[in-house]
Amino acid sequence: MVMIYTETGAGSSEQVLSEAQKQFHRATRALDQLVDQLDDGELGNASEAQRLLRDLKGALSLAISERERLEKQQRENAGIVNGYAIDFDAARHEIGRRLACLRAAGSSGRVSE
Repeated sequence: MVMIYTETGAGSSEQVLSEAQKQFHRATRALDQLVDQLDDGELGNASEAQRLLRDLKGALSLAISERERLEKQQRENAGIVNGYAIDFDAARHEIGRRLACLRAAGSSGRVSE
């Protein structure tokens, strides 16, 4: 079985996805800190806290949708559809091998073992 991998290196979708995941984790930590501050009553101005929370939720929503888009693009670049990738070159070789076995068996007058 041949595994199909996506390209790697500078500017690749893998690198972009990695950077997006870092930003996603940073935003998640910031949101957790903000919620902790709200729970502890450290944020005195409720309207400021609500604005920060709304901005962070928007950023997280954007990060999640971007992450999904990048993962979809990465799968498409690898030729993966419905979780599977087909290696047509390997399939062509396997079909050729099987046809050669059938030809050899047909010309000898008996079935190969």
